[in-house]
Amino acid sequence: MIFVDDRAGSGSMPKKSKRNDLATDLRAQLKPSHLVRLRRLPSADVAFFGNGPDDGTGPEPVYVGIEFKRLGEMLDSIQSGRFAGNQLPGLMDDYNSRILLLEDDIRVSSAGHLEVLKPFKQRNGKYKYGWTDRVQGPTSRVWMYRDIMNWIRTITIKGNVRFVNTKSRNETVHWILSEYWWWNSKEWEEHRSHIQIYDMHQTPLSRRAGFLTNVPRTAKIATQIPGLGQEKALAAAETFHNPWDFIHASAEELMEVPGIGETLANKIVEFWHGRS
Repeated sequence: MIFVDDRAGSGSMPKKSKRNDLATDLRAQLKPSHLVRLRRLPSADVAFFGNGPDDGTGPEPVYVGIEFKRLGEMLDSIQSGRFAGNQLPGLMDDYNSRILLLEDDIRVSSAGHLEVLKPFKQRNGKYKYGWTDRVQGPTSRVWMYRDIMNWIRTITIKGNVRFVNTKSRNETVHWILSEYWWWNSKEWEEHRSHIQIYDMHQTPLSRRAGFLTNVPRTAKIATQIPGLGQEKALAAAETFHNPWDFIHASAEELMEVPGIGETLANKIVEFWHGRS
């Protein structure tokens, strides 16, 4: 279930509820559409529960909160301090995983100014999109790109909030749905992309994959053996914490590793003997 806040937009946003529009767009993409519901959220604009880690008593649900902003609203909240002083504390209190989502097409100019893509009316009455400096407030302040990025860095690093920039409503909708399905399509322990091991026997394309955590050295070494595979390599690392113990293990000792039978154990011994 995805919950969308039922309150109208604030700040520089038009009075028409941007959240209600977002709910409609989400319903158009998510089937069945009743999985998207309008409700009053304590904070954030979109929220849903996801599958968290198992604490020993069962999977712990994770509450994900997404604060949705257009550029003008975000700049207003920076100037007024509304996000840091009001919205951020609410996100931290109410949600386990917090996301600030900016929906606008922005870039940096050669002068370091923050530029936004906006429509300009032409003489023939038609509109053409072009890049222009983003100005704000009665003084027509020109925003510097580095100032926005540094504010975002402080919020993400010290406030523990993820930042996402989408360029269109279509991208926003599909990003939110992909986030929702990441949290709900698998159990926490089933997400294993971050522990993929480099395997010298994989195809060149898949060799590009690295690992974001400290994979045991025994597992890295074990992937050199044809036919062993990632799962058995990780299992070997659980049994043999010291790589040398794994290399010099007998077939009988190797068979203590889950998934390694007599045939594979003998192949592993032969593999190491062939290298000695």
